[in-house]
Amino acid sequence: MDDLKFNSNQFYDSALAEIDAALGVLENHFSSFLSLSLDERRNLAKMGNKTDAFCRQTLIVSSQNRQALPPSLDMGEAVADLTRARFTVRSGRFASLAGRVAR
Repeated sequence: MDDLKFNSNQFYDSALAEIDAALGVLENHFSSFLSLSLDERRNLAKMGNKTDAFCRQTLIVSSQNRQALPPSLDMGEAVADLTRARFTVRSGRFASLAGRVAR
């Protein structure tokens, strides 16, 4: 590895600039997310694969039979909630990011 030479300060500075820019983009996209305490996160109901499939199927059937639902039920918000939940649970993006940061 003696033949590998680079200016570590230059690499470090450029890497930090890119990291800061990427963090800015992430903060911008996640600004609407709620911030929960550790206790609040521990007490949340977890949604596994079977629950996710059940919820998706329930929303499909519900949207096909809206007359059976109370008018006050906001189907658009229900679909958005499930989409957000699937993003966090199933995409693996957060787990991947957390794993990379922990290294």
